[in-house]
Amino acid sequence: MIKSKRVRTLARKAEQGKPFAMYQLGLAYLAGKEIKLDEPKGYFWIRLAAIEGYLPAKEYLEDVLLDDDALVQGEA
Repeated sequence: MIKSKRVRTLARKAEQGKPFAMYQLGLAYLAGKEIKLDEPKGYFWIRLAAIEGYLPAKEYLEDVLLDDDALVQGEA
């Protein structure tokens, strides 16, 4: 259950197909501040936003994929 009103609103809008909300919800899951940390869900929502053409989501994923530290952590 999501306690934060802001995150509940984002989740509802993300499920309605709003790319901005998908991206913001993904970031919320990755940050774990207003919702329980859940990296797979975070990347899921950010990826959906990118698929919908939301540029900040595309750039975020490109940055993560090109980040040497992230690649090293993924190989560990």
